[in-house]
Amino acid sequence: RCVDNLLNTLQPLSNSISRIVNQHYEHYYTKLSKLIWDPFIPRSFGIFLMIALNFNVISNYHWNNNDDSNGLCFVIALGDFEGGELCFSQLEIIVELKPGQVVTFPFKLLLHANLLITRGIRFSIVSYVSKGFFLKNTKDTEITNTNNHQDFFNAKNLNLKLTSLRKPKSL
Repeated sequence: RCVDNLLNTLQPLSNSISRIVNQHYEHYYTKLSKLIWDPFIPRSFGIFLMIALNFNVISNYHWNNNDDSNGLCFVIALGDFEGGELCFSQLEIIVELKPGQVVTFPFKLLLHANLLITRGIRFSIVSYVSKGFFLKNTKDTEITNTNNHQDFFNAKNLNLKLTSLRKPKSL
């Protein structure tokens, strides 16, 4: 019953993310809509088959190697918090997440981490698709036959020197 309540509560947010994907990433929306999990399992997360729920998570720099290399993730920051900025060292960008903000990026291709949460509690919901769903899905041959090999560790020599980003100190 608790899980059903959570799924029902997340439905409007999942539907909003699905509309964003459809409006701004139509080709990706089409690919995701062709994925089949099981005819008896509802699509509780809109166009996405899965989500991750995070509670005050702090992560070191990483790539999400089990995710689709042509895919996007959608991170929704929730709660009353300060800190926890999302960092992209390759791009030398720090995104100061605010409650309710949605950030999308290629989960597998961009090295990312987040800084410490300095006050409060931050929840985040991450909508994404594991590459396993694309590999097992036979309805979309364009997805199934993707043979895209890239050196994600080196990323065209961008990662030979890792840049450690820190939040600027206030003046």
